[in-house]
Amino acid sequence: EEQECRLRAVEKQRSDTEMALNSALRNAQNELDSAVSRLGIVESERLDGIARIEATEKRVAELKSDIEHDRKETEEEIAKRIASFQKWEKSYYAKEEPLNLQLGYLG
Repeated sequence: EEQECRLRAVEKQRSDTEMALNSALRNAQNELDSAVSRLGIVESERLDGIARIEATEKRVAELKSDIEHDRKETEEEIAKRIASFQKWEKSYYAKEEPLNLQLGYLG
């Protein structure tokens, strides 16, 4: 009878230990699942952030290209206007030269 009592006590202790270990295993699994879920969220946010940065960098490059294109067009337009004005100026003075010479001789 004493052995049966000890056997029941050992079996109860084993059963209690098994339940405690199973509970600890479930808790550990739940924590692991939660950590993996949070990691997935963080990774998703990281990838979204990278995508936004890349899109912004692309837009910045496009804007720089547009600005450079506009700068070149503006410089070309200014150069054309200066050349046109110089041509007009030369033509104007060529037409006015005879009159200026006359005025110079008269003056």
